[in-house]
Amino acid sequence: MLAHISCTPDGRVLALHNFAGRLLTVRLRLPETAPGGRPTDLRAEDHAGLTVSDDGLLRVELPAYGYRWPRAGTSADDPERVAAG
Repeated sequence: MLAHISCTPDGRVLALHNFAGRLLTVRLRLPETAPGGRPTDLRAEDHAGLTVSDDGLLRVELPAYGYRWPRAGTSADDPERVAAG
């Protein structure tokens, strides 16, 4: 599993890559993302939002050899906009 984050003044993108031949569940804390935050999954076809849990951790499932790229901290990731999507 490889996780790396790219931060710019416009927001953050976390790249998660699973190099294992099995499903992995990753729990991590994104900088400046509060409980209830809705990072946008840039690699999902519908760009569905993920949700940060009450303990402040983002839970992401990665399929075998899969990847996900959650983005947070931009106006496009506003919870109201994502929910209205």
